[in-house]
Order: sequence, then structure tokens, then C-alpha cells
Amino acid sequence: SSVAKLNTKNCEVICIDSGSIDSTLDIIKSYQDKISDLQILTITWPQNYSVARNAGIKRSTKEFVFFIVGDVEISS
Repeated sequence: SSVAKLNTKNCEVICIDSGSIDSTLDIIKSYQDKISDLQILTITWPQNYSVARNAGIKRSTKEFVFFIVGDVEISS
């Protein structure tokens, strides 16, 4: 929800779900109308955050990349 409060007009937001078994994916999908250029990528969890981050980097098209995880809130 903290990302949805930001101005993401000139950004792309790539959410990577690594096989969550709770309602994480449904929550991410509920923000598709609130976050411009939201992309959702699903990968198999390899027990390694680097794999998920590298998948996001490969998908990204912007100059800068910023990572956050699900339990982090950011402020403008």
C-alpha cells in the first residue's frame, strides 16, 4: 500500500511472487488499477533472493532499480 501512495507515473513497478501460499498474489493484483505500469512476475522460489532480484532486473527497462520486500513500507 505504501508504493500505491507514491507518484509512479515515470516508473515501472515489478512485483515478483515466488510461490506464496497466502493471499499475497491477490493483494498484488488488487493494486493493478492503483499503480501505473504494475507488472506481476511469478517465479518458483529457489530459496535465494538473488534469483528473484535478477528476474526483476531482466524485466526492468528503467535506468534505476530499487528493491523492497513485502514487509517494508516506504515513504515519499
